[in-house]
Amino acid sequence: SSGINAEWPLRPGNMITLMGPISLSGPMVFSMIAAARCLIDPKLGTDAILHAILKDEVQASIKDMTEPRVISMIEDIQSAVNQIMSRLQTAANFEKAESKLPSIISLTTTPENLCRLDPAWYPWL
Repeated sequence: SSGINAEWPLRPGNMITLMGPISLSGPMVFSMIAAARCLIDPKLGTDAILHAILKDEVQASIKDMTEPRVISMIEDIQSAVNQIMSRLQTAANFEKAESKLPSIISLTTTPENLCRLDPAWYPWL
């Protein structure tokens, strides 16, 4: 499952159905870059907000809070926050009119990759 997540940094099925392929590859790319640039601003404190949200979600799912589980939970949350911030940094990178987002979108919208996607991510509109 983690291999699949590495191949799919974006789940575009529902977005394609809602907006169409032209909107997804045009205005949506630049909107995603702008949003990512805002979210990685250190003054915003996105990582602290993510820590709080993920901590609440993980705590709600853990029944017995023993010390080893708490330590494991903290490490898992830190790892998840680091991955999210890394993906935001990649999305915000826009050098010399080049961005990785169009290639990510084209990679995730090819029929070969969409047919390997978990059915839970299909657009059920």
